[in-house]
Amino acid sequence: MAGVDGSDTDPPVLAWAAREALLRGAELVVVHAWQPAQADRAPYAPPCARGHHEFQEAEAHHLLKRAVESALSLMPDVAVRAVAAQGPAVPTLLEHAAGADLLVLGRRCRDQAAEPALGPVTRACVRRAACPVVTVAAPRLPSAADGPRALPQPTGNAV
Repeated sequence: MAGVDGSDTDPPVLAWAAREALLRGAELVVVHAWQPAQADRAPYAPPCARGHHEFQEAEAHHLLKRAVESALSLMPDVAVRAVAAQGPAVPTLLEHAAGADLLVLGRRCRDQAAEPALGPVTRACVRRAACPVVTVAAPRLPSAADGPRALPQPTGNAV
């Protein structure tokens, strides 16, 4: 099972999880937990044609659809099941991982020294999951501090 949240860790998480599912001959279950947020609307704003809750639910399904399409493009032979589950992230992920062989989640790059490598959701899942948890880092983007050779080199021609 892989948990996704729309962050830059989703592609490497899904690549890792899809490869593992292919090697094990298993179905890849991709879960996105979402919670409705309160609409911060000005009192004079016209009402939405579509309810705020429905909009957020549609956004959750759209995020999940993009994630699943990404996983399928990487490993087209993997069976993928998508689950958009309403609820707090940690309990929702743990509930869906209860019968899983493995839970795959994202983590931040370790070189971001100001922040812990594991966010609060991943950290809680690592501590409480009934199955093994794999954390996959987002790719580290080069910065100016790395020097000019670390930055992407231009290719092609400008016309």
